[in-house]
Amino acid sequence: MKATLKCVLLIFMVCFYLQSNAQLMLDDINLDQIQQSKISKHINFQEKKGNHLYNDIQLSWNGREELPSYKQLMLKDIQSSSNRGEYLSSSYRQLMLGDINLDQIQQKKIRKYIVSQMAKGSHSFNDIQPSWKRGEDKSSYMNNEVAFIVQGDFQKIWEGYIEENPSNSWNTQKVSFGVLLQKSPNRIFYNHDLISGIHTGQIYYLNLKVFSGISNIPVAFEVITVDVVENVIEFSYIKDNKSTGFQHIEFTDIGDNRTKILHTSYYKSNSKFRDKYIYPFFHKKIVKDFHRNMRKLLKLDKVKKKTVKAAVIE
Repeated sequence: MKATLKCVLLIFMVCFYLQSNAQLMLDDINLDQIQQSKISKHINFQEKKGNHLYNDIQLSWNGREELPSYKQLMLKDIQSSSNRGEYLSSSYRQLMLGDINLDQIQQKKIRKYIVSQMAKGSHSFNDIQPSWKRGEDKSSYMNNEVAFIVQGDFQKIWEGYIEENPSNSWNTQKVSFGVLLQKSPNRIFYNHDLISGIHTGQIYYLNLKVFSGISNIPVAFEVITVDVVENVIEFSYIKDNKSTGFQHIEFTDIGDNRTKILHTSYYKSNSKFRDKYIYPFFHKKIVKDFHRNMRKLLKLDKVKKKTVKAAVIE
C-alpha cells in the first residue's frame, strides 16, 4: 500500500513538473482576452511567418550591431509587406491629420479648424509649424506679462508644471482641451487620455470660451522649449493662428520657500485694435485661469498681492 502511494505521488510530482516547465507557444495566447484587433492580427501574422515559440520572436537590433537608418527600416518594412495580405505594420507609419478621430473632439470649432488646415494643404504633423522659433527677433511683437508668487518647494512646483497631464492643465473655466498631436514619435491624444507631461513638439488644440462660452475661439500652439536648466517653458502659436508669436513662462526661486512665475506673451496680428485692446484683456484672464488651475492641481498656495508686487519690483 505504501509503495503504491509513493508511486502515485511520484507520478503526480513528475506531471506537475512537466506542466509547470512546459514551453508556452503563441497559440496558447487567448486572443479573445485581447481587446485590440490589430494586436490579435499581429500575433496571427507572426504565427503565419513561422514564429511559434516565444524565442522565435527576435529583436530587429541587438544593441551591438551598427544601428540601421530610419530609411533602411522603412524600406525593409515595405519590402516585407507584400507577404502580409491586408496587414501592414504601422510602427514607422507617419500619422496624418486625416488620422484624427474628429468624433472624439467635443468642440465643434476645433473640428472645423482641423478640417480647414487640411483644406489649406496641411496633412502631416510636420506641416504644422510654429510662427516663432527660439532665437528669432521678437522686437516686432507686442508683449503682455503676468506675475505670480506661489508658496512651496521650487523643484516640486517646476516638476509639477512640466509633468502634469496637459488635458488636466488646459481644462479650466475659460479653456477646454481638444486634442494633442505629438510630432516625434507621431501620436494623437484626446481629452482625458494619459499624457506624460509637457514635451517639445507637442501641438495643443484648445477652445477659448469668450463671454462664458457665448463665443468660442479655437487656438493651436506648439511647445518649442522645455528648458530644465533655465526653468523655462515656451510655446508658439502655429502659423495659421489669428495671432502669431509665443508665450514664455519662467520660474524663479526667490527664497523663503517661494517661487515666482512670470508669464509673458509676445503677439501680433493683422489688427492693431485687436492687439491693443482685445488680446491683452482676454489673455490676462486666460493666463490667470490657467495658473489658478495649476495651483489647484498641485495644491499650492498663492502669496498675497502686496508680496507679489514687491517681488516683481525686485
